[in-house]
Amino acid sequence: MCSPVRQITLTLTACLATHLAGAASPVVHRITHLGPSARTSALIAPNAGYTGAAYQEALRQRAVRIKAAGSSPSPSNASIVWSDIGPDNVGGRINSLWIDPRSSSHILAASASGGLWQSNDGGSTWAAVSDFPGSLTTSAVAELPNGTLLVGTGDFNTAGGDGIMSSADGGNSWLPLSSTAPTSTAQYWALVNSLAVSASGGVVLAATGGSGVRGGIERSTDGGQTWSTVWPAAGSGGSSTSSSMDVIFDPENGADAIADDEHGGVIYSTDGGQTWSQATGLPGTAGARVAVTFDPSTSGSAYALVDNSPSSGDGSSSGPSGQVYHSTDGGKTWTLRADTTAFVNELTHNATGSLCDDVTGSLECQGWYDNVITVLPHATGNSPVIIAGGIDIFSSTDGGATWTETGDWISGKSD
Repeated sequence: MCSPVRQITLTLTACLATHLAGAASPVVHRITHLGPSARTSALIAPNAGYTGAAYQEALRQRAVRIKAAGSSPSPSNASIVWSDIGPDNVGGRINSLWIDPRSSSHILAASASGGLWQSNDGGSTWAAVSDFPGSLTTSAVAELPNGTLLVGTGDFNTAGGDGIMSSADGGNSWLPLSSTAPTSTAQYWALVNSLAVSASGGVVLAATGGSGVRGGIERSTDGGQTWSTVWPAAGSGGSSTSSSMDVIFDPENGADAIADDEHGGVIYSTDGGQTWSQATGLPGTAGARVAVTFDPSTSGSAYALVDNSPSSGDGSSSGPSGQVYHSTDGGKTWTLRADTTAFVNELTHNATGSLCDDVTGSLECQGWYDNVITVLPHATGNSPVIIAGGIDIFSSTDGGATWTETGDWISGKSD
């Protein structure tokens, strides 16, 4: 399981042997590993050494050089050769997966540790997308009707990104959308958490912000060339912590969309994301994250996975967390479908909720960090299969009435 990023300062000392006079003394390079909010602030601060726009221009120049060279940079072209000495047991958290609708063997994965990863054999093997900047953390992948791919950069727990990257050739080359460059008045573009495209393809929504960076919902009607803030609405005030981690359109109705409000609630839109209202029936716990999804086979049916007992930064929680709520009216009203007692850990046999685990002897919850829910397509009249992911994975085959643990983080358990 993962612990929060803390500020660490490392000092690297390099002794340079050179014929230049006075250059024989050690050169000290100080590298500071900052928490996500500090790194995001550094990205847009006037005296931070670079801005979002400047970084995007550097990415454009990089793309031009790669195109001119006919291939991406490789270690053989580098003047310094590095060897991997470990550690080799650390995996990167995957924020989003995109499966090519034309070929299910082609998959893209957005990584919190940086870069964009690709599989051409259905997920059996993976490689970094060489043209995509490997240092950029990524959180969301979406496709426009014309085939253009969009990748939202930044990760609320790892590091700020640089807006949205775009590819018009199936992911072979990438350029940043200048309209999404982070600035002092638009810091939210450093954290693009989720992207949603309407069924008609005419509207794109972006859920942004977090980690102390105010964000919300951004809307575009021209493929991402221009954007407007639609939540919190202009003049509504909002709060300094307004942000959203998840946004989705109803695939059966392009006018309906839902998003979380990072305070244990859901907001909904019935006009393609132009205006938003607060839903009812959810706990509304301050600081609580909510993951949302629509049933792709039943118009208006939506599910939410709620971190009803938010944990502290070290993962400790006052009680089990992870409830599933259901809406039948496009996200306007919600009812509790499965309380935390429905989610029983298969090893300890304790009801921990869908977002917690207690195999280490104490209850640990990560609803602020690991929180996802999805519904599989199904035939009309059949109960949907629902999958809820936290530290472990739980599945329901009867529309959320009962749940079984079907995946876990620790080896040795009887899956």
